[in-house]
Amino acid sequence: MQDYFYALSDALFKKINASETLLIGFEGEDSDFVRFNHNKIRQAGSVAQRIIHLDLVEGKRHANARVDISGDIKMDTSQLEQTLQSLREQRKFLPEDPWLFYATKINSSETLHDNSLIESGDALEQIHHASDKMDMVGIFANGRQYTGFSNSMGQRNWHS
Repeated sequence: MQDYFYALSDALFKKINASETLLIGFEGEDSDFVRFNHNKIRQAGSVAQRIIHLDLVEGKRHANARVDISGDIKMDTSQLEQTLQSLREQRKFLPEDPWLFYATKINSSETLHDNSLIESGDALEQIHHASDKMDMVGIFANGRQYTGFSNSMGQRNWHS
């Protein structure tokens, strides 16, 4: 996911003008959820979600957007490039922001946790077996979360 985010970032940085600064945030998750009642699975679901936040700055004017992405590099790049152009058009009509402040010193970081997660199916089987003949009620949640940041000045941050 980290390489995917950085590939999208690099594609967008090539599309900005010399007078612009682009700030890009990323958040995503791959999670499974199950609700138990009377030791039976009553609801189950999975979430695969990726969101990009764009903030296009020029001088003291900036415009931002939130975009849900699919995971298809060609489609996501196209959608984000269109959003970038829309932000450029919107920014023309926005007043200067006297409180606009963002870091200009590059401070990149990377935090990768190699958390070995049990597969959801295996965990559910163990939970069901351990609570056999009980009136077990609860919620099971399992998955990974990702966050990232990059800017057109060269900063990159990743946490997963």
